[in-house]
Amino acid sequence: YYFIKDANPGDVNGQGVKDVWYVISPAGEPVSMTMPMTPSVTVMDQDIVNGTVTVAEVVSNGPGWIVIHAQADGKPGPILGYAPVADGVNKNVVVEIDAANATETLYAMLHTDAGEAGKFEFPDGPDVPVKVDDKIVTPPFKVQQEGGMMPGGEETASVTIQNFAFSPSSLEIKVGTTVTWTNMDSAPHTVTADDGSFDSGTLRNGDSFSFTFNEAGTFAYHCSIHPYMTASITVTP
Repeated sequence: YYFIKDANPGDVNGQGVKDVWYVISPAGEPVSMTMPMTPSVTVMDQDIVNGTVTVAEVVSNGPGWIVIHAQADGKPGPILGYAPVADGVNKNVVVEIDAANATETLYAMLHTDAGEAGKFEFPDGPDVPVKVDDKIVTPPFKVQQEGGMMPGGEETASVTIQNFAFSPSSLEIKVGTTVTWTNMDSAPHTVTADDGSFDSGTLRNGDSFSFTFNEAGTFAYHCSIHPYMTASITVTP
């Protein structure tokens, strides 16, 4: 199979052109060339509303589960709740959670539904986490209780690394606030203070880094891999 507009392995742009050109099976029938979608989870920082959180988008190859974990030692910890997802793209998936045990950072982890359909079977069962490139699909996100209080009453802020930029690029916080950066790009980045006061090391897609600012001042920082990526944080008493 060759088609001039195909640029990468797996491209099938010639399939069905002018309703004439098809890849066919040995039986002589046109072959469906639908490519499987890459599993993914998209989350946003949010309030916990009536004991629930909402996952903006879940892409699943087959039926599965979106599972919300509390944070423990900087990584996914106890399960707070879960909800089923269908094959394909799922929008605005609402998950009921144990809000009383929510941490300021939660994780939305995609699992398979490989055992009894519609029954969540993990960890003692086959509904294991989904991996892409040998990495579990589980982005972190920030939550606060209704009324604006963070779990534990701590001051927090978030910065997203996306499209080779820090967002927001300028942030004002109070002393004692913990800032968490999350890399949403496929490329690796760092969060490196110009004065050397903090350095994340290499953050790959989905990785996060947190730092608590205990002194007032203005802290400029950059990505050491892409030095044109710059931002700053102003810390007030």
